[in-house]
Amino acid sequence: VKILTSNISAEFKSPSFKEYLKRDSLLFSINGKYDYSDEKNIKFTSKINIIDELEVDALSTDSKLHLKINKLPADLISQIGLTPSQASVFLAKWFYIDMSEIEKQAASSVKSESSSEFTEEDWKKLQKIFSQEYILNEIKVTEETMSGKKYIKLTFNPDRNTLTRIVSDINEEFPSKVGSRTSPSEVTKEITNFKI
Repeated sequence: VKILTSNISAEFKSPSFKEYLKRDSLLFSINGKYDYSDEKNIKFTSKINIIDELEVDALSTDSKLHLKINKLPADLISQIGLTPSQASVFLAKWFYIDMSEIEKQAASSVKSESSSEFTEEDWKKLQKIFSQEYILNEIKVTEETMSGKKYIKLTFNPDRNTLTRIVSDINEEFPSKVGSRTSPSEVTKEITNFKI
């Protein structure tokens, strides 16, 4: 597979959101297309939407991350000290971040923290976790036609028990990499409507 199209959405609930968002839940979605034909230069285009008030388009070319902010929440605009007219200057315009230096720093950081580095063996462990029957049973396979081409669509919409079990399995396999030993049920209790 060289090109992957994804649609990921989830809802997070927490009383602490009310302080900044004036709501106790945060719904987000990411729709995108990822091109893996050159593994050293993965390209993607995606649309990120958070609570229908923050919307960002993103795409990558070479080592540049291009972003376009389409919508900003009024509360966020006022919190950063801008008026709506001042904020409008930044809307619907593309800008980019040169990721080459960030990628170099990230690579050196990973090398210096050997305990957090993901090895080939770790990837095999992850593959084993996500190949378990209880996860595969949650994946629905359908066929769709778009622009005259047939596509296989995979949908993963796990319930809270499945999410909790996944977190538990990851904690068990990677005790030195997951850091805090918060219980899996605590991690997943505020996630609802998770869908890929």
